[in-house]
Amino acid sequence: MVRKYKKKRGPVRAKKVTYDGIKFASGLEKYMYVALKKAKIKAKYEGQTYTIQEGFIFENENKCYRANNNLPLPC
Repeated sequence: MVRKYKKKRGPVRAKKVTYDGIKFASGLEKYMYVALKKAKIKAKYEGQTYTIQEGFIFENENKCYRANNNLPLPC
């Protein structure tokens, strides 16, 4: 018996979903929100954000090297 193999399609992309006026990034997030609501557990979806480190621009020259022989690569 010969098996047919399917070609890989790449990473799975989540489908954006709106529920109760909240825009969820995936159906799984909406499902969990509904489950929490059904269990009468208060939850906020992305209610607060945090900045761990401010953004910056690195202005020094970038040097790339190959892993095996330390020869410079064109970056």
